[in-house]
Amino acid sequence: MSDPQEIAGKEFELIKKAHEYDLANNVALALENYTKALEYLKLALKTCRIDTIKPLWRQKFTEVLDRAEQLKGIQKGETANNPQGGAASGSGAKSAGHRPPDGQAPENKEDEAMFATLSGAIVMEKPDVKWEHVAGLEEAKRVLRDSTELPLEFPHLYSGDSALEPWKGILLYGPPGTGKTYLAKAVATNTGDSTTFLSISSANLVSKWVGESAKLVKVLFTLARQKAPSVVFIDEIDSMTTKRGEGNKSESSSQLLTEFLTQMDGCGPSTEGILILGATNTPWELDRAILSRFQKKIYIPLPDAKVRLHMLSIHLRNERTNISEKGLKEIALNTDNFSARDLKALVQGALQEVLLDFKNATKWVKVKPHPMDASLGYALMPQTPDSPNGEILNITFDQIRQNDEYRPRSCLPVMNIQQIKRGLERQKSSVSNADLKEFEEWTQKFGTEGV
Repeated sequence: MSDPQEIAGKEFELIKKAHEYDLANNVALALENYTKALEYLKLALKTCRIDTIKPLWRQKFTEVLDRAEQLKGIQKGETANNPQGGAASGSGAKSAGHRPPDGQAPENKEDEAMFATLSGAIVMEKPDVKWEHVAGLEEAKRVLRDSTELPLEFPHLYSGDSALEPWKGILLYGPPGTGKTYLAKAVATNTGDSTTFLSISSANLVSKWVGESAKLVKVLFTLARQKAPSVVFIDEIDSMTTKRGEGNKSESSSQLLTEFLTQMDGCGPSTEGILILGATNTPWELDRAILSRFQKKIYIPLPDAKVRLHMLSIHLRNERTNISEKGLKEIALNTDNFSARDLKALVQGALQEVLLDFKNATKWVKVKPHPMDASLGYALMPQTPDSPNGEILNITFDQIRQNDEYRPRSCLPVMNIQQIKRGLERQKSSVSNADLKEFEEWTQKFGTEGV
């Protein structure tokens, strides 16, 4: 194995394993995997010829080495306190599960608590959102992929004297429910184990104590540097970085904004290897200085009819339905100004209509075999104009509920176009034309279309 990238991939895999054992307080296996990772990192650094990536690997080497030394100390303490070799309890185990980021010694118990709180924002279990699950938004997906995947796969493109570098700050803005957070989940899914993904909201950073919010921001960026390469996703960033000069702005809010500005691209430490991904429904509320830190501002608009059709197909892909392509197109055309979240609610509403028909049925068809569980022999399904042929039972829902043989064999009818139309009558758009006009005007001044 001589390819530095392949070696680094193996090393990151070992670090991931070690981290999992570390969180489970399994000191021996965590130390073993950290030690193996250090060997691979040494080899990667020795063979790497790309100047821009070597500092990141050196930083990671220092982190892993420091944590391995900490674990050695814990292991010695366990051995001294428990000569029989059993698992030690108490302070040693606790320090393994609740600690500041690797290589960062806390100044006091307060700092340690802050590190522990923000460490919980690291997304350990990647969501299962592939890029193809995101309907439309091709420009937004391209920018995000170019900023997160390419620097890892083609680091040599960003080396040397070239001014080419990945975006360090990307702002996703648009009406509520258009898929901004869903795009962030796709980034978390597809960046691989070598990238740390931190998901942050105002609940993580805003404190009632003056000065503490700014300190949490500083700890956040320290954590991101320790875990680089990393992506920091800040949801509803407008709640923390509103315009200065407002009469109701508190001292704590001003300190929070100032710390964000310093850490993102000010006189603070380097943000090398960190992508800040912000999301907001009100970009015009953001302070101008924060806006300038986001080099790329991407408008995530409401889906058009073609994208709405794609979204409906995605939401219905696991449901039993006989709705034709023509019928689905009709629904897509009649959902103007619907956001992605509104469309999901529409499908949920249609399923509730299916459930209502299930409860109101007085004629039931015996369907063989059972469509979901063949071991049950047959299913009882409400009779509809398009239901399968079979023996008809004239019984009510309450009678099925009280019958121990019928109840487990009952199943919902297949969804039809009438049920989704009834759902549409009850579901309204959550975005007005006035809202859209405001976003379009702001985009013309500052942003880029993400479609």
